[in-house]
Amino acid sequence: MPGENDAAEWTVELAFNTVDWELYVAADRGEPAELRAGEKETAFRPWRAPKWYQITAGYAIDSGMLSSEEACSVLRNCLREVYPVNWLKRTTPLIAEESGDVLEIQERAVLCNTPQSLAYFCRALRRYGFEEEARILCRRLYGKMIEAGSSTLWEEFAPRSSRCHAWGAMCVEVFLDSGGMREVG
Repeated sequence: MPGENDAAEWTVELAFNTVDWELYVAADRGEPAELRAGEKETAFRPWRAPKWYQITAGYAIDSGMLSSEEACSVLRNCLREVYPVNWLKRTTPLIAEESGDVLEIQERAVLCNTPQSLAYFCRALRRYGFEEEARILCRRLYGKMIEAGSSTLWEEFAPRSSRCHAWGAMCVEVFLDSGGMREVG
């Protein structure tokens, strides 16, 4: 078994592809390490699975997989003033903020990155009495699209993908009367 201070070499080869490949390294220590991409030295960015995902929460809650108490707790934990990420990538929503704080990254809530996944999350929010929180989240995400000069609805809440998707209009549902959506009982 390697010791704590032993060095290791790991070689990964990727052929050209149009997809922007990402390589995640899970590490017990958040210490900087030397990492080279070809001849280019790059920073080591430790990654740990986040605690909360709006997408997973939305699907699970909207499909009735959680009790009312569990659903409310998960929804509260998925809503944040700040959505930190340890690096910005092609699909990172515009309201996310880059952070180097490992603990903050580990405790983060991952934003929905598409209007389709946001629809499920907002339905779950509305069902459990978080109508205003759903509106605020939509205003933040769609507001950034408008600030970026968009006159269409994007595939993702990032300007690096397709910029014309009709299902992006899910925000209209959030701003209409939410009668009948709240959990009864």
